[in-house]
Amino acid sequence: MTILSAWKKQNNKERDTRRSFTASQKKQLQYQQGGKCAMCKKPLDPRDIEYDHKKAWADGGRTTIVNGRALCGSCHNKASHGQHLNKVEKKPKKPAKKSTSPFDVSLPPMELPKMKTPKGKGGFGLF
Repeated sequence: MTILSAWKKQNNKERDTRRSFTASQKKQLQYQQGGKCAMCKKPLDPRDIEYDHKKAWADGGRTTIVNGRALCGSCHNKASHGQHLNKVEKKPKKPAKKSTSPFDVSLPPMELPKMKTPKGKGGFGLF
């Protein structure tokens, strides 16, 4: 069993096996957007084009023209960084787990008595 088929079985979802857009899809996306970034609308530099899934591939988004967009590198970084932040923020916080170990206790801080410091050249009278 491959990792992908195990993941599908566990999550009971069908995931598109092809993550990268084809050359034909990339050309179509650029044409539909008039050669401009889908977010900032600036002209796309052919050396800096990133192809992005509107609905993330990891979340079941398909690699299709309808779910794709061409972005400049800067906007792609913002979009993907924002998606990661949203995932982190949406995770429910787990309540603190109570320990059942008798050794897992927290004690209040202790005050130590003040110690006298040794006096003289050698300290403690050794020299």
